[in-house]
Amino acid sequence: MIQHIHDFAYLDAAKFYPELSVREKVAFYVVFGGSPYIIENLNTELSLRENIERLLLPETGLIHSHIENVMLKEIQKTFDARILEIIGNGKKRYIEIGDRLTTRENGLLDKQLKILQDMETNCIEKTE
Repeated sequence: MIQHIHDFAYLDAAKFYPELSVREKVAFYVVFGGSPYIIENLNTELSLRENIERLLLPETGLIHSHIENVMLKEIQKTFDARILEIIGNGKKRYIEIGDRLTTRENGLLDKQLKILQDMETNCIEKTE
C-alpha cells in the first residue's frame, strides 16, 4: 500500500527542529520547505549554509536529486495529460498521437504509452 504524505505547513515542520530559534526555523523552512523526506535528512547540528552545501548544491546531493525527480514527475504528468487529451479527441492510433505531439516529445511516446497501458488505460490502439 502506498501512502501519500503531503508537505508540512511551517508550524508542523518547525516541530522537527525544536532546538532551533524561530528565525532559524523560518530560514530552514524557506529554503527546504515542508517535505517530510527533506526534513528527515536535514542536520540541525549544522548551519543552514552547511545543509545547503551538503544537500542541495552538489549534483549528487540528496535534495538536488530529489528536486530533479519531482520535476521529472511533473513533466511526465503534463506529457501524460497531453497524450490523454489527444486520445480524448478521438486520436487513438500511435501515429495519430505522435503526429499531435511535437518532434521533441516523440522520443518519450513509446515509454509513456507503455506506462499508460500498464496503468490499464486501455483506450490506446497498439497498431501503428
